[in-house]
Amino acid sequence: MGSMKRKIERKKLLKKKKAMDKAMKGVTEKVEAMPKICGVCGDNFDNTDKEMLNQWRIAVYDDGRFHLTCPKCGPTPEEIASSKDPNS
Repeated sequence: MGSMKRKIERKKLLKKKKAMDKAMKGVTEKVEAMPKICGVCGDNFDNTDKEMLNQWRIAVYDDGRFHLTCPKCGPTPEEIASSKDPNS
């Protein structure tokens, strides 16, 4: 009975690993498809620069589209704060 239990466990682990690999492949494809320039002004985006990663805004829509915006073209900190404020 022990070998049957091991066989079932191995099968579950393999199925789980395949699902994780498939999900990871999907994420990798989406990251590669992400725009490399600002959607408004055309400034280049360097995804290896931590400062850029913290300042630029990315919008991901339900249909899978991405919209990348640089700090110059994006919303101001005041606009961001007012959009998060539930009393506005």
